[in-house]
Amino acid sequence: MNIKKGIRLIALGFLFTLVNVNLTSGNTKINITPDFIGWIMIFFGCGMLGDYVKGKPWYKWGAFLLAILSAALWVTELIDFDLNFDVKYLEIGTTVATTLYILLILGLLQKIGKDYGSALTGNLGVLKIVYLVVYILFQAVSLFIDTLPLEVLSIILTIAGGAALVTAIITCIILFRMSIEIE
Repeated sequence: MNIKKGIRLIALGFLFTLVNVNLTSGNTKINITPDFIGWIMIFFGCGMLGDYVKGKPWYKWGAFLLAILSAALWVTELIDFDLNFDVKYLEIGTTVATTLYILLILGLLQKIGKDYGSALTGNLGVLKIVYLVVYILFQAVSLFIDTLPLEVLSIILTIAGGAALVTAIITCIILFRMSIEIE
């Protein structure tokens, strides 16, 4: 059991799951930081948390399930082939599962930080609220995406994307700092 390493691996996993870096050439777009790699890191990171995840398989296997779902989405973006279902439903399901899982894992990390006397546990509580608000905003925008003027939609997505990026970076910094505090 190496809680420090587990938290760091989870932090790196968050970076992959929350930040998308795309290479674009013509009509082809490739995400070079695919979410499934982050979920695999989180899966292994949870395995290092010892007693905190003992008897709670949803922490590890939730990350594994999200790795499978996000890998499926990544492949559908990579290979343009006709599916018998609308990929949007898979995207929505994955987004809901991701948000719930992030809230769950941040709660676990908050408990670990509290048990080790980390001063950063309150910050993780704030991040849980921020993630929930960003998720609700994204879902609200997606409901009206067809009715919004392109200029308004572009501004909203730029602000939301920037907020998501900043939140992801702050999450990683907090988790790395917390892992340093833990002895």
